[in-house]
This record gives sequence, C-alpha cells and structure tokens, in this order.
Amino acid sequence: MAFEDKKPKRKLDNSVVSKKMFAIAFTAPFVLSISFMAIAYFATLNASDTVQTISLVVATFLGLGLSIGIIFLMQKIINKKLKESEKEPT
Repeated sequence: MAFEDKKPKRKLDNSVVSKKMFAIAFTAPFVLSISFMAIAYFATLNASDTVQTISLVVATFLGLGLSIGIIFLMQKIINKKLKESEKEPT
C-alpha cells in the first residue's frame, strides 16, 4: 500500500507540550478570575457599591494577569525543552 512508508507517530511522552499544560493554559484564566472575583465579593459584602464594583474589576484583572504570567512561564518551560531536545542526538 502507499501509506506503509509513513513515519511512525511521535509518542506523547516525548512531546514538548503535555496535556497537563494545555489544560492549565485553557482553564487558568477562568478559574483564577472567578476565584478572585468570589474572594473580592465576599471580602466587600459590607462595603459600598462603588468599592465592591472596583474590587471586582481589580480582582478580575488580577486573575487574568496571573493566568497570563502562568502561560508565559509555560512558554519558558517549552522553550527550555525544545533547546534540550535539539541538543540530544536522536
């Protein structure tokens, strides 16, 4: 058959990006933003509406900023793994 000479697929163990990294990258913005919003909401229950609104907005952007930082950290890890895989003779 014509398809017999295909290269074997790469194993998941040798891949640079793991499923765990994908899961963290896609869920971190939602989880961190919602958790920070919940903390800010319950922390400012007795405060005025203005203070509550400001704290919710700040908490949302803090969660998003932290998740962007996590994604940049994963990018650094991926680049490190790529450099190591280039150095290894295969």
